[in-house]
Amino acid sequence: MRLDALTLEILRNYLQGAVEGMAYVVERTAYTTFVKETADFTCGLLNPSGEFFAYPVELGVASFGGISYAETLEAVGPLEPGDIVITNDPYGSAAAATHLPDIHLIKPIFWEDRLVAYGAGFLHSSDVGGMVPASITPRASEIFQEGLRLPPKKLFKRGEVNRDLLDVILANCRIPEQNWGDLQALVAGLTTGERRMHELIRRFGPDTVDKAMDDLIDYATRKVEALIRRMPAGRYEFSDYIEDDVVTKIPIRLKVALTIGDGEIHLDFTGSDIQVSSALNVPTAGKVHPFMSVALVNYFATRDRTIPLNAGVLRRVRMTLPEGSVVNPKFPAACGVRYATVLRIYDAVLGALALAVPEDIPAASGGQGCMVALSLPDPEAGRRHVTVIEPMIGGGGGRPARDGVDGCDASLGFLKTTPAETLEAEVPIVVRRFHLIPDSAGPGAVSRWLRRAPGLPGLPAGGPGNRARDGAAALRALGRGGRQRRCDRQRDAEPGDRRRAGDPEDRRARARARRRAQRPHTGRRRPRRSLHAPARPRARRRSVRAGLARARARSVRGRPRRRPGGRAGHGGAARRAIRRRVGACRHRRGVRLRNVAPRARAPLAAGAAGRIHRPADVATGAVSRLCAAHALRPRRSDRRRASGDAERSRSALERAARCNRAEVTLFQIRRTT
Repeated sequence: MRLDALTLEILRNYLQGAVEGMAYVVERTAYTTFVKETADFTCGLLNPSGEFFAYPVELGVASFGGISYAETLEAVGPLEPGDIVITNDPYGSAAAATHLPDIHLIKPIFWEDRLVAYGAGFLHSSDVGGMVPASITPRASEIFQEGLRLPPKKLFKRGEVNRDLLDVILANCRIPEQNWGDLQALVAGLTTGERRMHELIRRFGPDTVDKAMDDLIDYATRKVEALIRRMPAGRYEFSDYIEDDVVTKIPIRLKVALTIGDGEIHLDFTGSDIQVSSALNVPTAGKVHPFMSVALVNYFATRDRTIPLNAGVLRRVRMTLPEGSVVNPKFPAACGVRYATVLRIYDAVLGALALAVPEDIPAASGGQGCMVALSLPDPEAGRRHVTVIEPMIGGGGGRPARDGVDGCDASLGFLKTTPAETLEAEVPIVVRRFHLIPDSAGPGAVSRWLRRAPGLPGLPAGGPGNRARDGAAALRALGRGGRQRRCDRQRDAEPGDRRRAGDPEDRRARARARRRAQRPHTGRRRPRRSLHAPARPRARRRSVRAGLARARARSVRGRPRRRPGGRAGHGGAARRAIRRRVGACRHRRGVRLRNVAPRARAPLAAGAAGRIHRPADVATGAVSRLCAAHALRPRRSDRRRASGDAERSRSALERAARCNRAEVTLFQIRRTT
């Protein structure tokens, strides 16, 4: 018999707070930078069967929620109060651990000699021995080269440390003190979970809590099944590649067939390449594994934010993982860099989903992540200082209604950026600069908004950072699926071609698209307005332009004067005209000059030297160039609008920049719809 909805929701929120509290304890007490700052760890609560029924969302790694520890617990045998199991062996734990630096701990939780739950978690150790510092290298050919293997064993027995096992662990790593400190932090987190479970049982009773575990997993299962039933049934195939396997120049093929039907999803990886002689293999033990379905979990959580993250999310997912393949390797294949393959599997599954539900899926993301490790000699300790200092990842792909997220890949978004102050305090380095590289991502052939507009062709994304070997990004940018026939018919069309040559507005759109394609990309292109919104009458646009031109002319003519109800200084009239005529607006690009004295504007505007935006980036009828120098008055020809002839507008902006000596600031606004 299920619990009533009110009681279940109360218990769900309490348990969610408990696992979040466990994670915060680990974060605040850990030793190494990659755990306490980057947050490469997790901890949660397992039911007696070894499945997560409560898992943190706000902190830690989000891709382990579907891990099963059942076979790990069977391997270690009966447990008693105070015991804690340790393992990092992917083959000995049935892929609960996925590479050697991830050290897992499991603690049984008893209530009056009755096993009611487990606390479990892992943390990424910055070094566990092996052929290189940090224990991760793609050139490892066997798992023996990657560090110390720990099959499931008891690190604590009845609350006492197993010193024999601990001495072996610390003797086989380069940073024993830091590793032991991190393990103690994880033990503290599991102890916190045990205490919170005792409080919950004391209040509601063990039987109610036991029912809540199963009901929470069933609740997530029902929610996911409802989402799957709303997806179109069918079989959708997609392939993606890793450029090479390090040992050879042969690409690694990752093929997935996604089948939707009867409230279930089946992921078939038949056709993926065999295991490789490098560390890019992904251990899964041939069973449903969360690493193979990160894209599905993210999709479910995005479509329904009320789904709790627990084992129930994957109950309606089946997998076929051929033995001996790169997604299910045989012992002793190396697997230290397994997440590089997981990131590309993420894109492959996302590509298959894009064929099923194209309106909900973003374009391909950066697709890779690099964990920067640093190893320096430590003369005082007589050993090396090893630190994993920073996860370097790409940006997110363009979303259905907006641009992608800069510097954040959805498949690795749970990892945090390490503060420069922490790095400089703990590692003998100085951070000179940490920034996003301008124009390092593909701008795409057209804006996502243009792509989704009725009548416009879907065009493949282009530019650096776009993986086109198997068409992963291009297929999703094309919006295959519901738009399959239209995109195939118009694939060779020139940019902006709407197939209606007689429409003057279409001819102008094609001309603008051709000019954009001929010049280098210097920033994100944004449409001047949504194409779904009705166009404003031409007379209205002319009246707005005329009013803005008059306001600008008044703002730079003669000496500053105070107008009734206004502020002293140039540019106030232009801003008032913008607010009065254009309506609700939001500012993009340029320098905000509100509440700034006239003489104080020059230093602000001077910072924009050489940053004259392309005319395509300037919104028609909603741009005001504010001159910071009082005596300078732009020529009449310099006040032409950004629409129409883009080349004439470009030359006008350049003349204005020369005239004002880097004191011209573009102040761009965009009308809200």
